[in-house]
Amino acid sequence: MLALSGTLLDYVPMLPTRVLDVRNYPSSLRLIISDSMKAKYVALSHCWGGKLQLRTTKETLARHQKHISCEDLSETIRDAARVTKALDIRYLWVDCLCIIQEDEVDFDQESRRMASVYEHSFLTIAATGARDGTGGLFIRSPKESYVEVPCDPEDSTLGYMYLGPQKEPEETIFGGPLNKRGWVLQENIFARRTVHFASNQVYWECHETFMGEDNTSAKSAADMAFPNRALLSYVLDGFRG
Repeated sequence: MLALSGTLLDYVPMLPTRVLDVRNYPSSLRLIISDSMKAKYVALSHCWGGKLQLRTTKETLARHQKHISCEDLSETIRDAARVTKALDIRYLWVDCLCIIQEDEVDFDQESRRMASVYEHSFLTIAATGARDGTGGLFIRSPKESYVEVPCDPEDSTLGYMYLGPQKEPEETIFGGPLNKRGWVLQENIFARRTVHFASNQVYWECHETFMGEDNTSAKSAADMAFPNRALLSYVLDGFRG
């Protein structure tokens, strides 16, 4: 099947040029050269922000192929590695580590492949609520915004419900720090499956559905007030008749 990016879409795709091997998380990661190997992988969409990120450069490339200490990674990348491993997927793609920084030739080659990197990924993890790498994925609004109610007053092991003001996805996703960056548009459009880690909850998005933890949903692509793959497909279908 031909993907939107113009490449062939396989169930088990060819890996990007470089990916992170998360097998040894949480102790370490390792950058590998894929050499046209096929396997499932996860892609991260995130804001670098003004905070210094660990990056792969010509000077650190050989070192990163041997070992990357998780202590040196940003909170967001550590969380993404944790989620990837929990999904039983071995490989993770992160731009600052999988593209050689300050290398114009490598950046030119890899930036041309960005659409296919996100489209061929098994899942895109979007750090939607984080302004920079220190934010991580598991952000929640201030506790004072919510009222904590036990699921069962007589059994605390059943956990708690949190009641508070409802926010629309347009506010927490499209209005989040990540989606205020222009380059993220192509990541939204080409990613086939995205988990948005927003400031108030987690949202699932794919071609067929959109759903939040609180059962927030969109009945159709036309209901989505922010640009995504489903909306693009909806428009293209209209042109095709």
